[in-house]
Amino acid sequence: MAVKTPVKATFTGSDVTGLAEYQSADFIGVVDGGTGAVTHTANAILLGNGTSALQSSAIQISGTSISTSDSTQIQINEGLDVSGALTVGGNATITGNLTVNGTTTTVDVSTINITNSFTFEGSTADGNETTLTVVDPTADRTITLPNATGTVVLKDTTDTLTNKTIDGATNTLSGTFSGITSLTATTLTDGTLSINSGSITSAVNGTFSGTVNASTDVQVGGISVSTKPFAIAQAVALG
Repeated sequence: MAVKTPVKATFTGSDVTGLAEYQSADFIGVVDGGTGAVTHTANAILLGNGTSALQSSAIQISGTSISTSDSTQIQINEGLDVSGALTVGGNATITGNLTVNGTTTTVDVSTINITNSFTFEGSTADGNETTLTVVDPTADRTITLPNATGTVVLKDTTDTLTNKTIDGATNTLSGTFSGITSLTATTLTDGTLSINSGSITSAVNGTFSGTVNASTDVQVGGISVSTKPFAIAQAVALG
């Protein structure tokens, strides 16, 4: 069916004298004397303001795309319920709180910028949370998590470490230690070194204060000291 052109009555005074097609400048007035719908922008939504006839809005719908003819932001002043997938191609700015009720959140980016801290609720929703935070950095810092499965050891907690090697070249050890099999250039400060299993196989350039008890061979100045009487005699001979 072809597109039809509306017709209107023509008047001479108050008498109808014939019919004529609507022209591009013609419009249909409203009862309250509004301006009427003169033109309509392509793909625009028709709106009315209560005093004028239907008129074009800045919001346009073309296929599945919603845009504005004046290039301003589209504002949604009510709640928005999206039942399908939501894809944001540009930047997203959220001025309020963001709540995710799903069970999985995937962030497929290389860097996430956090202002201060993460807060973990845990499996039980209560008043107890764990906060992961940082001391305000004075330069760029990097903390690397190892490629392993295990439990993080904290500085202020009491923990038992196994299968660890301590390189004391730049560290000072203090306290009580057990199960240590090797120490390298390590200084023991204000504590007792206790070997409950295994042995110290090498102690190079060690300085000892107090009493050193050894049940096996001890090398002093390259001389083997294997018995207490010999150790006493050796000490006397050495002055």
